[in-house]
Amino acid sequence: MSTTPITNSNSHPARDSSFKANSGEDTLTFRLTLDKNNKPIKIGDGTYGSVFKAYRSSMNYAVKIFYRSNSQKEAFEKELNAAELIRGKLLQNNLSNLAERLVLPEARTESFDTTPAASVIQEHYTDLALSEYALVMPLY
Repeated sequence: MSTTPITNSNSHPARDSSFKANSGEDTLTFRLTLDKNNKPIKIGDGTYGSVFKAYRSSMNYAVKIFYRSNSQKEAFEKELNAAELIRGKLLQNNLSNLAERLVLPEARTESFDTTPAASVIQEHYTDLALSEYALVMPLY
């Protein structure tokens, strides 16, 4: 898998922008990537959520945080189930090399809204109503 290396070059101390997400049996710590003003770098918005740049160790990631709505949990589970179905079918058919080329979630959290990362986002993006659900995937 070829994700891009970290390019977080803040010249002054950054705020705590961490959040934890589960990857299989492991709990991993990620951090939002902040610009020179300590503002989270937003990659984009979609129907179900906003995507921000994040990092862990020496790799960049995209974290999709679902909007707070009546269907947030269903949308989150639908994306997780679809990714697992795709990954499972490829592995079942000995096509694991194709799975490595897809951008599928590598980690998830159901408590994003209580993390330091959520506080940093809300400080800079006051119009976003983000939920507790988030998916982390490689940033290509």
